[in-house]
Amino acid sequence: MDDLTVQYEKEAEARLAVNLRHAARGVRFIDPRAAYIDADAEIGAGTVVYPGVILEGKVKIGGNCVIGQNTRVKDAKIGDYTKIEQSVIVGSEIGSHSRIGPFAYIRPGSVVGDHTKVGNFVEVKNSTIGDGSKASHLTYIGDADVGERVNLGCGVVFVNYDGRRKHRSAVGNGAFVGCNVNLISPIVVGNGAYVAAGTTVTKDVPEGGLSIGRGKERHIEGWVKKRGFPEEKAEKKTEQIGIIDKKLKKREEIPPEYKWDIESMYPDEREWKKEYARAEAAAEAYAAEFAGKLSGGGGTLLAALRKKDALWLIVERLFVYAKMRRDEDNRNAGRQAMADRAQALIARVSADLSFFAPEFLAIPEETLRKFAEEEQCLGQYGHLVRTLLRQKEHVLPRAEEELLARLSDVTSATGEIFSMINEADMKFGAVTGEDGEETELTHGRYIGFMESRDRKVRREAFSKMYGAYIRQKNTLAATYRYNTKADTVIARIRGYSSSLEAALSGDNIPLSVYDSLIGAVNGRLGALHRYMDIRKKILGVDELHMYDVYAPLVEREEKPVRYERAVEILRRGLSALGGDYVKRMERGLSERWVDVYENEGKTSGAYSFGSYDSKPYILLNYTGKLKDVFTLAHEMGHSMHSAFTRENQPFVYGGHSIFTAEVASTVNESLLMRHLLAETPDTAEKKYLLNLYIEEFRATLFRQAMFAEFEKLTHAAAERGESLTSDWLCGEYGRLNEKYFGPSVKQDEEIAVEWARIPHFYRAFYVYKYATGYSAAVAIADRILNEGESARDAYIDFLKTGESGDPIDLLKIAGVDMSAPEPVERAIDTFEGLVDEMEKLFI
Repeated sequence: MDDLTVQYEKEAEARLAVNLRHAARGVRFIDPRAAYIDADAEIGAGTVVYPGVILEGKVKIGGNCVIGQNTRVKDAKIGDYTKIEQSVIVGSEIGSHSRIGPFAYIRPGSVVGDHTKVGNFVEVKNSTIGDGSKASHLTYIGDADVGERVNLGCGVVFVNYDGRRKHRSAVGNGAFVGCNVNLISPIVVGNGAYVAAGTTVTKDVPEGGLSIGRGKERHIEGWVKKRGFPEEKAEKKTEQIGIIDKKLKKREEIPPEYKWDIESMYPDEREWKKEYARAEAAAEAYAAEFAGKLSGGGGTLLAALRKKDALWLIVERLFVYAKMRRDEDNRNAGRQAMADRAQALIARVSADLSFFAPEFLAIPEETLRKFAEEEQCLGQYGHLVRTLLRQKEHVLPRAEEELLARLSDVTSATGEIFSMINEADMKFGAVTGEDGEETELTHGRYIGFMESRDRKVRREAFSKMYGAYIRQKNTLAATYRYNTKADTVIARIRGYSSSLEAALSGDNIPLSVYDSLIGAVNGRLGALHRYMDIRKKILGVDELHMYDVYAPLVEREEKPVRYERAVEILRRGLSALGGDYVKRMERGLSERWVDVYENEGKTSGAYSFGSYDSKPYILLNYTGKLKDVFTLAHEMGHSMHSAFTRENQPFVYGGHSIFTAEVASTVNESLLMRHLLAETPDTAEKKYLLNLYIEEFRATLFRQAMFAEFEKLTHAAAERGESLTSDWLCGEYGRLNEKYFGPSVKQDEEIAVEWARIPHFYRAFYVYKYATGYSAAVAIADRILNEGESARDAYIDFLKTGESGDPIDLLKIAGVDMSAPEPVERAIDTFEGLVDEMEKLFI
């Protein structure tokens, strides 16, 4: 008996060790001693495991699930955010965001989709259940294929056995099967069909039809009152989050699984404030410890570099958290104050550390080489040292550097002012949609309206959006004017010949790269004019207006793409990047990198953001359009770039030049597009995707080149001392727009104010990198698809480099030389080829 007791104790210890290993990876156990988990089981972070749970064999459970008490899972796969209560699942697969049980039995060979419900005393055997379907109580689903969004009422039975063999049945998408229904297999219930309660179905039910087979119903008036039963109030239905609602939701109404896990940075704002105070003290201490002492030896210099990195890591984390919190709801005054404090901290720390660059650059190069021999670890900072030495002539004496650093909070204010006007204060009214209902016009919904088939809807959205900017054009012109003045003044103070040279010097990008982009695009504007002419013919309009530019060219029903479906499309579309890339991406999605839906006050658009030691977060405003799937692919490219870099580079090189960052995002978009074009057999769908691809070229290569040309004009004018009034800005922008879009497009007067709604203009000479990055990405995607593993591995190696070299040199690792004009020319060649294909398909 003692031996048996010892054996039991050893097994219990072994089980506990397994559970504690899972706990170390983020799994939460209510009682780690009360769950049996086989060694082969995989459980994602954030999942909660209750007592009495048994996980046997090859079990894989996603992140943020709840595995309820007395649940048994064997040789099964469970998706993310799924809750299982007191149920048995064997040899099956359950999707994400689903609810199983209590007392459900999922038998071998079953596949249950996302957002499904398999409820009380429901048995599923050798069947598939599509996304969004539910069988809530007392139902048997055997040898059946149940489509998406199907409702199976209480007591539904698939009668699949005739005494000799089993038969299979199918229920189409959107069908409704009432309570106490027998489906005598084999049977097919068509899409959208209804089966009335109490019916025994022996024949196929046609799509959209009704099957009813029961005795005649009779009503006895006043029966409830005569029996004395109290009247019951109708149960209020709870509103579920949709792809897009007529009225924006409040932040708290969005389910947590669709919001980023910002709490992993700071559990609450009190911790943020504590670290803020520590950062202020650390900055003061740093100056006291190292100012005037950098030339004291290799050890001192190495310590100064490391402590500087550690300090900026904290400041970066504080700023990222504060900005993301504000972006959740820009109307929140407390969050605005946090973001202001974070910006002020950057200015203060920059001032405290402003001694570093002048003092470092005063050290002779021969002494620096000697220091490197003394301290081998200084070699890690080689690229940083070379960059500092290259910019030596533009670094000011310490007092002046400190003064500029202290002014940075003021010189960056124009961008903050624009953000408050644009995101928090401006209202655009409502637009009457194709359904005749009014919907609030927002930044996130604007393109959706512009893609309406109803020209009146497009015109109204266009007029109301730009009308709001016209009413604010003088204020916004002043904001942009002083933003541009700040760029030019600081460039002069630092001794640059122009603000453009100053902007490009940090990445060591030759001015010829900027100029050759604009020159190459201007030389090939005929291709864009030809596309506009084809668009005009396809739409069949006498005049093509700016509000027609986004109008769909294909008669195609825009079916909402649920977010979970978008994730699956992404998995398949990026498979060319290899299994490791896709697995890392899936892990990120389960760990809540993404803030999915728009809510009141949320920052518009999309971005990837994060600090070196945080998750690489993604902000979306997902509305269910196919374009939103491409936006997710784009931002995921950025975030995966960050993930690979942070795993392979120290903090000093843990960021990215925008010049290289836009490559990673656009490679994803290009691969996804080519995957969809290759796998789509439907001609209409191919036309739609082809037009979408052409639009990506127009919006990213041509449009961003136009923005780049506009920025060059505005900064050159500011450097000549000209005033950038609203009339001047509208005039120059209107002329550029006319040049780029060509004679087929009527220049609506409202479009001249478009400059006023472009947030990227508040970060000088930034947008050209979208165009160069897009050109590089097209070339890299070609290499991956044509050359396979070697090109893919070279690209992954590039993703790991961060800022460890000059951007042009780093891109050569992936096989692209952006110092030459060929990548841009080849990209425009690709665009012209797509336009040729469009003309053949459409006209």
